Amino acid sequence: MRHAESKRCLVVGGGFVGGHVARRLANAGHRVTIFSRGINPWLAERSEDVDVVRGTVETDGDVLGQLVRDTDVVLHFASSSKPPAAAAAPATGVESSITPAVLVLQAVADAGGGRTLVLASSGGTVYGAPDVLPTPESHPLRPSTPYAIAHVAVEHYAEYFAQHYGVASVIVRLANVYGPGELGRAGQGVIGTWLACAACGDRATLAGSLEIARDYVYAEDAAEGIRLLVECGARGTFNIGSSTATSLQDVLASVVKIVGSPLELALDTSEHATAHVPRTQLDCSRLRVETGWHPEVTLSAGIERTWDWTAAYLASGAPVSAFVSG
Repeated sequence: MRHAESKRCLVVGGGFVGGHVARRLANAGHRVTIFSRGINPWLAERSEDVDVVRGTVETDGDVLGQLVRDTDVVLHFASSSKPPAAAAAPATGVESSITPAVLVLQAVADAGGGRTLVLASSGGTVYGAPDVLPTPESHPLRPSTPYAIAHVAVEHYAEYFAQHYGVASVIVRLANVYGPGELGRAGQGVIGTWLACAACGDRATLAGSLEIARDYVYAEDAAEGIRLLVECGARGTFNIGSSTATSLQDVLASVVKIVGSPLELALDTSEHATAHVPRTQLDCSRLRVETGWHPEVTLSAGIERTWDWTAAYLASGAPVSAFVSG
């Protein structure tokens, strides 16, 4: 049953994170449309009461424009940029991350006032090597990779469109999101990648050291934080993470325990595989104060849920390459 505050929500990009956000919004009674070239297989299994319009931001501007005009909240997740690929080919990274975001910003500006735009950024990279842990949103932005630079550029474009066109934006700086539907496309997402390798019997790769620590947040927890921001009408920038740093050594131990067999690792020594930030840990108190949100799924429980879905999905004969992000 729809609640009194039901909103028309347009999710641009039906990949891993966008899929979880779309499902969470629909479950809460909002009217959800996804505009994407394809949708994540996790969402495809549970896409009831979600409308899907196929297309791309770059080539179907007229369709996007009409969808934006017919909505209250636009949530942008349509980026295919991955850290190693962006480092190897920075121009391609610009095309796959900055360009789509600017086109969405322009579409919202052209549609006129009264709409909110939620933009996904990277809480794990935009701060660089942080001075403070946990790291608050007020920390200086010191991106040290093309992937991080692109996210910071998108945030600056959001500021520009706010000042010059009155586009009301919410920036969500996401920690390392993991969960069902993450299959490690192009090696992004260590948990999804390692679990997919375990399911397929493949050797996994390690970029850097097992001492590297990251803030991991379960996809449904991240989606819930975004839902709450949409419903309370928040503005500004918000970290979304677990506020806990977990080493790759501990992640590996959890994966091995849950999978029930050793996972062979090979060190990736390629030029663009080095991790530039030794530790990430986000301060999410602003989100907690604004909405009451807190993460509910522990890392071990989240890895187990992700493994259950990954193993079943790959056992069905579906290849990892079947995962098409928006």
